[in-house]
Amino acid sequence: MLADSYGSDVGLNLSGDLAVSTALQGHEYAHTLGDVMTAAVPLRKEGRLAGAVSLSQPLRDVAAVLADLRIRLALSPSCRSCSRRSSGWCWREPSPALSVS
Repeated sequence: MLADSYGSDVGLNLSGDLAVSTALQGHEYAHTLGDVMTAAVPLRKEGRLAGAVSLSQPLRDVAAVLADLRIRLALSPSCRSCSRRSSGWCWREPSPALSVS
């Protein structure tokens, strides 16, 4: 491991970890176990596999970030003119001039 947000696992060999080993084989991995979500993706440099990036995060943190993004999106200038909101995303009704009869 080259980098760790806590700095405690730098230098640790995680190639035996399922998420990391899957990414090192060139495949994406995502899994939720209990209240923790883990994702890993292959890291490529000039089209060749160079390593893997892995992230584990408590679901409460993921939910908090998504809630914050929804609020920011709803408050953004491009979304203020939306006439309808659906599933947290903003959609504009088609212009009458563009409607197909």
